[in-house]
Amino acid sequence: MKLINLTLPEFAFLDGQCHEGNTLEHRDVVIHIRSAAIVEFLDEKNVNLNDNAISVNFVHKNLLEVEEHKVCVLHYCTQLENKFDIITHVIKPAIEWYKSR
Repeated sequence: MKLINLTLPEFAFLDGQCHEGNTLEHRDVVIHIRSAAIVEFLDEKNVNLNDNAISVNFVHKNLLEVEEHKVCVLHYCTQLENKFDIITHVIKPAIEWYKSR
């Protein structure tokens, strides 16, 4: 019997392909495995967030070196409740991960 490595990455894109179709088509939704947090990356100009939404704006250079103004917004987080901790331990690392792709 072959051993299976059960390690998981820190972040992973969510795939919405299922029997209902692609429910996440054209969306960049990411899970932070360690905290079970879900964040989404959106174009800054297309976003109108609630005042209580936890988010961080940033600039990302795409593959063509064009600057894109983005926002990383938290959908939910099961392990952290404090806004500072969420931004520090989930959102900012998610942005760095996203920018390195």
